[in-house]
Amino acid sequence: MSKTLPDRRSFEPRRLRLIASRGQFIDEREPPLRIGDIVALNSGGPLSLVVDVPNCKTVTISWLTAPYAYAACEGTFPIECVHRIRLVG
Repeated sequence: MSKTLPDRRSFEPRRLRLIASRGQFIDEREPPLRIGDIVALNSGGPLSLVVDVPNCKTVTISWLTAPYAYAACEGTFPIECVHRIRLVG
């Protein structure tokens, strides 16, 4: 018996439930993010370069837009919103 997903128009944010906290997924052996690391947003998107780590809670990343219209974009996100793809060599 498969359950169908609700239509986006019927989505109710108040019905969301936290199923796991960030602390459950942190590996203490993992080094902190550094300038030059390659990361990606947890929600998806292009590979990005860490260009600044202003504090232990935020990270500034830079990425290129889609092919044929290359433009550099930059954004600052909570550190929980990104995951490392590659360490600085």
